[in-house]
Amino acid sequence: PYNMGLNGNINLTVQDYETQLNKSFTYIKAIKSQNIEVFSASPVRIREQKEFQYYEVGVSNITDSGAIIVNGSDNLKKLANERSFQRQYLRVGDIVVAFRATPRFGVIVEAPEVKLVPNTSMIVIRTESDVGAATLCSFLNQQFVFEYLTSLIMKSVKKQLSVESLNSLLIPELDKYDSQESLSKRFEIQTHYNRIRTLSHSLKI
Repeated sequence: PYNMGLNGNINLTVQDYETQLNKSFTYIKAIKSQNIEVFSASPVRIREQKEFQYYEVGVSNITDSGAIIVNGSDNLKKLANERSFQRQYLRVGDIVVAFRATPRFGVIVEAPEVKLVPNTSMIVIRTESDVGAATLCSFLNQQFVFEYLTSLIMKSVKKQLSVESLNSLLIPELDKYDSQESLSKRFEIQTHYNRIRTLSHSLKI
């Protein structure tokens, strides 16, 4: 029973969020206290560029299961600034957050065949762990977390999540919750990737 404000905005306070969090988890820490890096994606096609093959991904590349896929309309990019590219391409353990209007989360649990680079509508949460990232992605997709993040967006001046708000977000301590549930989430995403790969290979023939 959360208060719905004007226009159906969700007024979920930090106290509501923490109360809900404490019901489900004993060990809780801010993202920034867990050896997790959070940064905004920035353009890679800048200044001096070298040849790299990659796809640029945004909110339309995130499936409901949290997999990040390449769509038929996405063009393979071939040039990028080396430093920017090396920092930003997505690797196992990364979560991308689409931070405008409605939060949406995608997770990398296995290295893609062609590198993926987030576009500038994304924030990257770099956990360095496939299971940790799957755990965190499952957590972020819970209804009360989604509602709280949505309320942060509604209340912010720019109507978007910031790196700062994600950095200070209290979440379960990931190394204490490598649970069976997150493993099954990881396998679900992996299966999803495998199905897509099979499909894309069959289309190339």
